[in-house]
Amino acid sequence: MSELIEIRDQFLELQRKYQQYLSKVDPELTDDLLLRQMENPKVAPMYMIEVFTKPGQDTEEVRDYIISKTGMSPAIYDKGQNYMCSPLTSLLNGWTYDSKSVDRIL
Repeated sequence: MSELIEIRDQFLELQRKYQQYLSKVDPELTDDLLLRQMENPKVAPMYMIEVFTKPGQDTEEVRDYIISKTGMSPAIYDKGQNYMCSPLTSLLNGWTYDSKSVDRIL
């Protein structure tokens, strides 16, 4: 039983790290990304993700920022509050940590 408690404690620590470093990213998305990278580290997984921003953001500024991080132009919906783009890993490498304009990433 102590092994189960140890695993639970490690899981809780992982959840705290998600909140600390990737607070705006859906934890299930992070789990999936990490599992895929562990299974096949030589292949970068591809995702179509949605980035939801807070109201009142400059659409062109957000679009340019996503392009600078991913090299791809996002599709923009919901009056500039919903951006769909890929690849996920490029986006996670910067924006989720430093942007106050992001509400959540799914």
